Parts: sequence; C-alpha cells; structure tokens
Amino acid sequence: MAAPGLDDLYEELEALSRHFRTALDPYGTLTVFVEGGYGGDTLLFWVPWAEGPRALEAALDLAFRGRIVLAMAPQSGDTPPFRYALEALRPRFVALLGEGEGLSRGFPGYKEVVEGKKQLRVPLSDPRPPIVEERIAPTGLRYRETRLYPPWESPPLDSARPEGGPPLGAVALERGTLPYGLGRGKLKEALAALLGGLGLGEG
Repeated sequence: MAAPGLDDLYEELEALSRHFRTALDPYGTLTVFVEGGYGGDTLLFWVPWAEGPRALEAALDLAFRGRIVLAMAPQSGDTPPFRYALEALRPRFVALLGEGEGLSRGFPGYKEVVEGKKQLRVPLSDPRPPIVEERIAPTGLRYRETRLYPPWESPPLDSARPEGGPPLGAVALERGTLPYGLGRGKLKEALAALLGGLGLGEG
C-alpha cells in the first residue's frame, strides 16, 4: 500500500471516528483508542500505515484490561514521529511491529552509512557518520531522520526472544516506556502473548 496523502488521512480519520476515539498528529500518525476492561495500563501499538487494519482487527478480537492505542504511522521506522507519540500519549508499554513471528524484547543496534552509491547497515562501532535524511510527513511537516538506532533490551517475558526486535525501542526506554517487538506473522497470537505476559490479558 502506498504512503497516504493528507486526503487519505482525513478520510480514514472520519471513518474511524464514527466508532472510536481517534486523533491525527502533526506527523500524520493516526491513533485509534481501543478500550479494554477496567484497570490495566496503556499499550502503544506502533504499526506501519499499511498494517493498520489488520492490527486493529487483532486488538478488537482480544479481551484485555487497560487501553491499546493503535498508532498507524506513515513513517513508522522514523524516530521523530515515534518520539512525538510517546511524549503525547505517555504509554507504559509499547509494541513495535516488525518482521517474523512471535515476541522479542531486545535489539543489537545498527546505523546506516553511505559507501559510494550504496546505503549500508553497519555496526554502531563503524567510524563513518550515519545518514541524515530530510523527510516530509503527509501533513507537510519537515523533519530530519538520523539513521542510527542504539541497542535496547526490555525485561524478560515468557516466549520472548532476547533479540530481533524493531530498532526504535531505545527511544521508548529513554522515557521509561518498556518496548517489545511483535512479528507480523501470527500477529493476533503475538499480541495476545504480549498482553498476557504484561498482565493485561483477560480470559
């Protein structure tokens, strides 16, 4: 699915707002608030825009306590939109959608550099400076993305792999939010396992 334009964002916002409390931030991230049972905490579920419908369906199919804030981000791999959402929503936990299946709770870190005409992913110890990209959100907001992603690790959970999670988790840990990675494969099962491991699942 192509990145949404501003008209797409407003159309989706209008459609979802008939059923949920929703918001659209300056980066074009559309958030949908899915309320669970009494008690519990807030989990930010950060997903690429194209995965939004499937992620919303998975959240609605599960019984849980607290609140899931589904964030459908046109630039889900970028740091500034993610940091903005964390500061605005102040969740206790964050689920980052990534590749593979199941849960992960850590990431080894990397940065991206330029070598000739190629863009390479290298260890953080590589002396070359990371790429800095000028980005434009669908709303027209301009920002800079530095392609450097530090390692991160969250507390163990049952069945969670120690490494393999998406790269933005270090940003969450900076502000005291615990990140976990969810694989795209068997998404509903991975989300259920995460909610259960965090003590938010019901049933």
